[in-house]
Amino acid sequence: MLAKVPERIVILPMNVTTALPAELKGESTAVWSSLEVYLRAHGAGLKTLAYPSAHALWLASIRDAKADPKLKNPGFDDAARLFVAKLKQHTDFDALVIPSLYVQRAVLSGTTARWDGAEQTIDMVGRADVQIPSDAPIEGVVPAASLHAVVFDGEGARLHEGRAGLALLMRARLAHTGAPNEAPTFTFVARNDPFDHALLVRGAAKALAPWVPALPAATLDELATHVVSGPPAATGESERAPEAPDAP
Repeated sequence: MLAKVPERIVILPMNVTTALPAELKGESTAVWSSLEVYLRAHGAGLKTLAYPSAHALWLASIRDAKADPKLKNPGFDDAARLFVAKLKQHTDFDALVIPSLYVQRAVLSGTTARWDGAEQTIDMVGRADVQIPSDAPIEGVVPAASLHAVVFDGEGARLHEGRAGLALLMRARLAHTGAPNEAPTFTFVARNDPFDHALLVRGAAKALAPWVPALPAATLDELATHVVSGPPAATGESERAPEAPDAP
């Protein structure tokens, strides 16, 4: 665990290095904001890049890694090391945070879903006159959103990697069987507004731990009030790093 979070951090836009799932596009800015709010609470000074510049620089780094004869099987860390070197030509920083959203399968046991270290009760909709016990016979898996964060230092060495479950993307609907003694059946329907800001901040804290020291639960709740859902650049809080030139 760090004694102190680095003062100069570049945090990339969401999903620069991997495709953003279509079902999460409307939620990505709030997740990015939760990371920004959480890091700022530790006194970090943040910079970011516009997505097109960051993505172009990443693609160029992948091409350079593949073209390097010294690298037999270049992977993510090789491309990240080159990315850091390229970005260093334009701005100084002590750490680079690469965040991504992805869809994971949450395993249901009764009304409880578990995935990527998260445990949440699935929302129930349907007949109000039927009480659903916690050990209801709901089985299977449902899609859920998770956060992945990788951190590199100013020389391109990996410092940290973490994951955190954020939100269930489905709810369970009680089916109308019509038979009074027959066990209820369930179907799954999409949640319209699955992301809760308090859970997002907790997810950011989990994904960055133990690289970033944990904060008290009451502090996390207060930070959640500062999470915004608009485009990250619209917050006006993160300094924009000098734009890297587009990759050839």
